[in-house]
Amino acid sequence: MIISAMRLSLLFPIAGAVCMMAPASHASLRHEPDRFFQPGGATPEGFPADALYPKGRLFPFAIGDGKSAREYGKLGVVLLPSADQSAGDARHVQRLNAPETSDQKQSEVALSAQVRQYAADPGIAFWWLQPENLRPGNPQAMKALAAASAAVRVDDPARRPLWTIAPANAKTGLLSHLAPWVGYLGAAQPITLSAREHRALGRWQIERSVEAVQETDSEATPVAIFTLDPPPGAEAPAELAKWVRHDLYLSLLHGGRGAIFLDPAAGSPPEAVEVFQSAALQAARELLGPEKLGEALLFGENREHLEIDVVDGPDEVEVRFPASEALPSLLYPSVSFRDFVHGERRFLILINSAAERVTVMVSGMPYNVVMVHPLFTGEDAFGAMEGEFETLLQPWEVKVYRFIRQ
Repeated sequence: MIISAMRLSLLFPIAGAVCMMAPASHASLRHEPDRFFQPGGATPEGFPADALYPKGRLFPFAIGDGKSAREYGKLGVVLLPSADQSAGDARHVQRLNAPETSDQKQSEVALSAQVRQYAADPGIAFWWLQPENLRPGNPQAMKALAAASAAVRVDDPARRPLWTIAPANAKTGLLSHLAPWVGYLGAAQPITLSAREHRALGRWQIERSVEAVQETDSEATPVAIFTLDPPPGAEAPAELAKWVRHDLYLSLLHGGRGAIFLDPAAGSPPEAVEVFQSAALQAARELLGPEKLGEALLFGENREHLEIDVVDGPDEVEVRFPASEALPSLLYPSVSFRDFVHGERRFLILINSAAERVTVMVSGMPYNVVMVHPLFTGEDAFGAMEGEFETLLQPWEVKVYRFIRQ
């Protein structure tokens, strides 16, 4: 059975997610450049530049790789603790180890002691409750989660977010049990080396976290969580870096408000690990670098001025779940996009989730005033003199544009 993604979007509207073509009625703005370039979506005044969202303006980006710790520190990336690396003085995550007890009071005492031990460290960005993959069917684990939430609320003066990892492909029901207790909510999204198709599965996953937050009316922030999970004997495909970037940006366009890159699974091919970590570093440069794209994504205001039409290639992609999952296949648009403004900066992000090339026509811009600046690719800016331009998206390609009035 195939369920249309349009039907899902009607049932569960996603804030900040744009996945369908803008109506043609917006073409009138081709003669109204002032409206097209009208500012909006400013970062709230008083939000500190060095504090993580939702308390600050810094995009939450965490990674387990410490090889580029100096550059990560300059960007504001958070380092996860791992067995072979110490976070040192860098902004980092602090583990909280759940005790092996079913007694609620004992859990609270043990976890409160851990929080008090580290609470004075200003370098801690958020707390990581372990063991991972807490499930509602495990009363002991859920008691530990409640106890950790109480400990952070009472014993951490900064009230930094609590985080734990939900199992891969977690559904809304499971995530709804976690949402009231955590600051960051997300399920693991393994990037498998053999999965050329169905990359839009990451959209389905982040939308489950968004739904869980909405259904529980919690204050949790949905985040995308990635790890490299190769099958035995797999080699790094040439497209791996593209997959990492695609999966990340797709999650951010459909509700994600942060990204966490876990250490690759044990036994991952070294060349695949290198590509995975390099792709994560490049994404950090894009989101946290001079363009501050991450901040724009967090606080930007959606616009519906542009018309995005697939003129060549598939206009839909099918997502199939693992055979063990009792879930139907889904149809999603092949091209996701977000048309948004942050302050006086106007952006468009295009994502191709198909395994083949797609040609897209972008139209609805004012005549003779828009310069289109491709970001992060080194391509030259060009003018959209007729209020439109055509672009080719390679398989799983992400393109980011900034529009500037000339």
